[in-house]
Amino acid sequence: MRDGNRSALAEALEKRRIARGIRREELCVAARLSLRGYTFFLAGTYTPRQATLERLDAALDELAPRASPPAPKIIALFHANAMAAIAAERHVAIGVVMTADFSRQRPRNRKWLQAARIRGLAMYITVAELGIGQAELARALGISKTAVAKALTQIEEAREDGGRLDRLIERVAIRLKGK
Repeated sequence: MRDGNRSALAEALEKRRIARGIRREELCVAARLSLRGYTFFLAGTYTPRQATLERLDAALDELAPRASPPAPKIIALFHANAMAAIAAERHVAIGVVMTADFSRQRPRNRKWLQAARIRGLAMYITVAELGIGQAELARALGISKTAVAKALTQIEEAREDGGRLDRLIERVAIRLKGK
């Protein structure tokens, strides 16, 4: 590698690192490169192998800050649409789901239980499709993180039903994406 190419490459990598707000130490750990080696590379006194350059590039992508989550109103709207889509798939009146009071558990009430299952499934799809965390969903829906975690755990356990629930999740996700 010519000196001009090496310094241009080092400069480009360093600009990417700075733009993404990644500390040198973090980058070096993720790329399995010593901080000293990286410093020598930037100074032009060391030429890393191609594999090392590829690891640096991959580490920059991996460590890049994630895009900020959608606004809470968007998350809540997506969740409501997911509940409507699931209700339609399961032939449940959307009014039953949208008017259910989830502030108190009513496991003996068939309609409430049906609505709670649809709501939990909608939470699962919302987290998966929007790529958000449980805390963002809890904040958007005005519920506790524990409630979200419990609902997601129940869905994960129910997914072991031989694929029926997975197919439903896939159909609803496709419907929500408009495909």
